[in-house]
Amino acid sequence: MISIITTCVNYSDFLSITYKYNKQEFEKNYYLIVTSKKDKATQEFCIRNSIDYYETNAFYKGGAYFNKANAINEAFMFLKEKIFVNEWILLCDADVVVAPAVNYFVNQMEHKDANCLYSVGRHVCNNMQEYKDRHTKYDGCEFIGFFQLFHKKHIVQHLETYSWFLPSYDNCSGYDVEFMKKFKCREEIHKYPALHLGQTHINWYGRKSKPWDTSE
Repeated sequence: MISIITTCVNYSDFLSITYKYNKQEFEKNYYLIVTSKKDKATQEFCIRNSIDYYETNAFYKGGAYFNKANAINEAFMFLKEKIFVNEWILLCDADVVVAPAVNYFVNQMEHKDANCLYSVGRHVCNNMQEYKDRHTKYDGCEFIGFFQLFHKKHIVQHLETYSWFLPSYDNCSGYDVEFMKKFKCREEIHKYPALHLGQTHINWYGRKSKPWDTSE
């Protein structure tokens, strides 16, 4: 088993789609969603689906636009007894389907290197029509925040001294690159790229893109 932590703030439209595909694998592991106190749609989704969630205003502490790292750090400090019950940690976003990669890593991958950071590439659907048409554009593996899988040893000792393990930014970019650079070993799970919903690199300062109509 692994512990899967998903950040979801104003992304419940994406979450309602991706969770349908991720649910079977996520339910076998410990799954936590980190969201904001104002995001009632995500909170209600978690309640309906019996998903553990942590709500916080840490995203905006100190006047930040969207300090994703700060919120994740806080969740780890308050819920580390639940999170660290498993040896491996996956940080992923709400707009990605990653169940095939999770299943492969947990059940089929014979050698797992505790010194490595694991990640995947992604097929991007920029809009709902592309998703319906199954039209995607491949974006290579960069070991960034939408999928970062690592052994807990990289943060357990750090949290005994500090109240954070991810560096803080006023937006949701940058922290994941700094974290990635701490790993000399980085390995891509080649066979199982993620499916990513929505345009990339446009919601770093909070949700700016239009919501997807998931009413159908």
